[in-house]
Amino acid sequence: MTKYPAIFSPLKVGAHTLKNRFIFNGVTTGLETLSEFENEWVNFYQSRCSDHGPGLFNVPHGAICFSGKLHLDSPSLDTSFYHKSFRLTSFLRSRGSEVIVQLMHHGLGAEHLAAVASSRLFHTETRYRTHKIENIFIEKYIKLYAQQAYRAVNKGGFTGVEICGARLSLPNTFSCPVLNKRTDQWGGENRFKFSTSIVRRVRDYIGPTPLLSYRLSLMDLVPTGNSWEDVIDFAKKLEFEGVDLLSFDIGLLNDTLPMDTDLTPPGVWYPFIEAFSKEISLPVTLLPPEGSVSQMEEYLERDQKSLLELKHSLISDPEWGEKLFYKTEKDIIPSVSGSGNCITSTPAHEKIPLCCISSPYVTIPFERKTLKSVKNKLLIIGGGPAGIGAAEHAARSGIETTLVEERPVLGGMLRLASMIPGKEKLKELLEKKEEQLLQLGVEIVKGVRASASWIQANYPKHTIFLATGCQPMIPDIPGVDSLNVMTFEDLLLRQTPIGHRVAIIGESRIALDTARYLVMDKTLNSEEWLQAWGIGNPQEHRSGCLGVIPYIDTLPRSTYLILEKKLYQYKETLHSIELLPELQWIRMNGVQIVTESSIEMIDPASVRIRNLEDDTTTHYRIDHIVIADELEPRDELFRALEELGVNFEAIGSLKDPQKLFGGAINVQNGRSAVDSTFF
Repeated sequence: MTKYPAIFSPLKVGAHTLKNRFIFNGVTTGLETLSEFENEWVNFYQSRCSDHGPGLFNVPHGAICFSGKLHLDSPSLDTSFYHKSFRLTSFLRSRGSEVIVQLMHHGLGAEHLAAVASSRLFHTETRYRTHKIENIFIEKYIKLYAQQAYRAVNKGGFTGVEICGARLSLPNTFSCPVLNKRTDQWGGENRFKFSTSIVRRVRDYIGPTPLLSYRLSLMDLVPTGNSWEDVIDFAKKLEFEGVDLLSFDIGLLNDTLPMDTDLTPPGVWYPFIEAFSKEISLPVTLLPPEGSVSQMEEYLERDQKSLLELKHSLISDPEWGEKLFYKTEKDIIPSVSGSGNCITSTPAHEKIPLCCISSPYVTIPFERKTLKSVKNKLLIIGGGPAGIGAAEHAARSGIETTLVEERPVLGGMLRLASMIPGKEKLKELLEKKEEQLLQLGVEIVKGVRASASWIQANYPKHTIFLATGCQPMIPDIPGVDSLNVMTFEDLLLRQTPIGHRVAIIGESRIALDTARYLVMDKTLNSEEWLQAWGIGNPQEHRSGCLGVIPYIDTLPRSTYLILEKKLYQYKETLHSIELLPELQWIRMNGVQIVTESSIEMIDPASVRIRNLEDDTTTHYRIDHIVIADELEPRDELFRALEELGVNFEAIGSLKDPQKLFGGAINVQNGRSAVDSTFF
């Protein structure tokens, strides 16, 4: 008998009975449009489908039409997708799980010149303006949703569909009074008509049996957004038109509010959804970030028609359901949402499959292969993400593996990141990975700084992987060797005391994390976090907007972030890698952003900063300067082995220094290196 009966209890949704009460929420894998990865795309979902896997899978793919694409090269729902998906849906449904596909039109969120919306609108972050849909074309878009729903059910084999009608999507540009500027029959009091017309037409096309879900905005988080009563009334209209299930998003602009990041307290949205559920009869989903298992169980016990919407948990551990049913929460691989763990694209790597620091088997399941006729002993120098990923995969493949780390603990840069408020779960993950490696038979040697001679003396017959990672690059600035200059490693690892006036040099994620570390002394609980972001109870405050500008009474120190870029350029960079909320947070906490500037000289008491726009200089009284910008390979051992003619493989950040994201790619790189070397 499972310890979590509410999670694994069945629930009737529309004409279907789900075998349990958790859903695998839609996630972009990066494999959808790559024909050579079609098998991997199918396997990604299949590996998470088991007797006690998700009762419902929610699959994203692309837009319903060209104008609805996020980018011009983004995928759309076409015939080839439905042919490909039939193999997936038939498998999932044969194992007792239901599966729906998302019908998406990005509306105001589309980043191209063909974007359309209810009105002519301008997106301040993307800098694109939408075209207004004229009356004669509205019917066309309603029909497009219905046609795609019909194809999904009848050609793709899906149980049903989810209409995405939240945030900046096309339906919400009609439903939200902030975005709908129309004065005709599709605006004002009739602003929900477009969405209800879509639902009615979809239901007409697919019939009464297929599952129909609708994703709406629970709170717009703008003062003139929909009220609580408006949203309740809208939900009842959707139910009347044939919706079986409601899911939610929060806020119009996800870019400026950390909806689901390491800054967001687990389960912070659960109480709002529970309150909403009491007002309607439809089943509802509790959206991420996921709370603890006990927290999930508690909410599901209280609300017998709610479901869990999981994402990170099932990415980190495909066996989440099986482990929870037969064992306990302690057996699950921890998920670390928003800590640079899951990415599909970066400036440095165009499009890549989804990867995760928790596991090297996210998109490519483990498959036992035949070893080459070479030595099958592996020595890995460096216990960061790449080293851990390589060690895990090698050990599972039957290779005798030794992992050497010079520090007393594993983790590399991730260990440093675990010291940042909000990223504490990284420590839990690293402890779990070390336990896992030991169970797999990996020999872990800690506290040893490996040299070329030491390797030759102790491991002469081993294949060598170097995963020594990166170190901060010291910029060429006069006075950079002053005693008041330190790196982020000095600050985090060595806990170097720091003064009350601090300047941070850097435009990377590391700089944002460093700033967060300097202005936060603890991780906020849900109440504190909501207050900080000006989010209130939507039953009392319209659209969940408190209408206050948060401020800090007493700053722990004066902190400056020095940028060479203009602020809008920096924000565009962060927008592309989904880090804008991080910038918002440190600014809310008093970090002063000095743009279009470079440090010209450092002395023991101040820095001289040159403004790149008008070529003027300003002196700042500074106690300490923290270098948190470019990284360079930690390659001393690399060069020593090269000089001796010793063969080795460089992996992870040693091979490709990473500046803007965490160790997810490096974990995958460790696995790939094992495969290419031994198989």
